[in-house]
Amino acid sequence: MSASAPYEKMIGLRIKQFREDQGLSMRELGRRTELSVSFLSQVERGLVSISISSLRKIAHALDISILYFLDDQQDKDLIMRAESRQRIVPPGYSDYIEVLAPNLGNKAEVFLAHMSPGGEYIAQSLKAQTDECLYMVKGALKIELDGKNYQINGGDSICFKGSSLNRFCCVSTEEALWLWVVTPPEF
Repeated sequence: MSASAPYEKMIGLRIKQFREDQGLSMRELGRRTELSVSFLSQVERGLVSISISSLRKIAHALDISILYFLDDQQDKDLIMRAESRQRIVPPGYSDYIEVLAPNLGNKAEVFLAHMSPGGEYIAQSLKAQTDECLYMVKGALKIELDGKNYQINGGDSICFKGSSLNRFCCVSTEEALWLWVVTPPEF
């Protein structure tokens, strides 16, 4: 048995549990993902490794974050300790975001985003329509939505459709720090 086998089993069990909780047959999941029922069965039983591309298809079909399947700490505690936060760098992002929600099976993702002065994020194509809300903890961001610029400062908030986001950049002399909520999950 390979060293990765426990992760394969964990991922497979989570896929099966989430699929069954939604009342989906393996055949229907296969139709939605364009993956074979035979392959899905092997994945759910932890017999094969799954590619990120295939896992992304499954997460999209189940309307859940891909991170839900990869987080090996989610069953251990309801509290996300500061030192345990997962850091991710989305494509097109200059700094990093921290995952704040310990259970990635939620219908929304909650992040603490960090951006250095002059840093920027160029929006990527989304797999689904999202609603997003940012609350600025400190610093300032210039946000471009459908070609129009907005500036938000510490204490401000802004909500928008994810498809309208073109880019944002840190325009303060200090690090920008904000709470970022996205629904449905996109990462």
